[in-house]
Amino acid sequence: MILRDNFQSVFSVHFDWSINIHTAVANLYRRLSDVGIDRPYLKRFVLPEWWDDTVAISDAGQADLCMRIARSLNLNFRDLLNPERKIEVTSGNCLFKHAKNADAEEFRTAVSICLEAARLALLGTPDYREVQDISGNQVRDEILAVGADWPGLRELANWCWRSGVPVLHVPNFPTKAKKPDGLLLRIDGRYAIVVCKKSRFQAWLLFILAHEMGHLIRGHLNSDTIIVDAKIGQDADASKDIQEAEASSSAIEILTGQADLRYRSATVMRSPLALASAAVRVGKKHSVEPGHIILNYSHSQGASYFRFGNAALKIAENGQKSGTAVLQNALVEHLEWDRLPEESAAFLSRITSADTTNTR
Repeated sequence: MILRDNFQSVFSVHFDWSINIHTAVANLYRRLSDVGIDRPYLKRFVLPEWWDDTVAISDAGQADLCMRIARSLNLNFRDLLNPERKIEVTSGNCLFKHAKNADAEEFRTAVSICLEAARLALLGTPDYREVQDISGNQVRDEILAVGADWPGLRELANWCWRSGVPVLHVPNFPTKAKKPDGLLLRIDGRYAIVVCKKSRFQAWLLFILAHEMGHLIRGHLNSDTIIVDAKIGQDADASKDIQEAEASSSAIEILTGQADLRYRSATVMRSPLALASAAVRVGKKHSVEPGHIILNYSHSQGASYFRFGNAALKIAENGQKSGTAVLQNALVEHLEWDRLPEESAAFLSRITSADTTNTR
């Protein structure tokens, strides 16, 4: 009887303790969910593969959980540890483009994740040169000088990496997080570019990358700030935002050699095959990536034409790697992974979906 009572007493204490720990962890996940960071995202992308919530059966374990989440998502550790404190999603000083004030707050979670990803990428990119205030044509000429047919997505991404400007494709965010097309980040005086748009076509991601480069070489960031491009289109809202018009002009200059070049035809081309063939022919003649010609032409025809443009891209880019794969490969190739702590490298690999099997 005594042994049974003692066993029941010990079991009851342990059971209560487990309930309390479970409640504490569940409460943390609920508070994070309230600011748009869901538990499945944490499990899949933030916490290491071996993580189990039973690790948090002690104060030290709970602190470890909070530290891992805070470090990866750029959150305040004390906010996570103290259930009485409100969790604030911080994303630094941001300039939101093409986003209303009310909508801008919806991007904070995505920006916070991109900020941490960019910090890690810069840590693994020790060498850099000053690229602010150079011209779009200088970028273009340097790419062509090494034998490229044109400044394509791979070529421009490699140029950025060689110049010490990391380029990341970050497509993985919490379900409720609103993501921008792209970002230019200045961190401790250095620059990084993050592309968030999901597209199988290289041409779409190429223009986003060139647009962010346009912001950089135009000197739009003179302090540690983040430009958040909610939506990027050639000269989108140019009349309302001079910086956006300048960035797009520089992007077109990098890609074509002429900042104001627009592709047009005497009659509207309604055949995707004819458009793709013409783009390849003109691209080879003038060292312009055919996919950009297709998008440039589609833009000049208006939004309703893009269904033809995307069909033409499917033809022109047939057999090529996806834009996502191109940027993933550039990351794997150029980043000095050994400079990152092992778990930080794993986190960066997960949120970029990059295969880093042979990097360490």
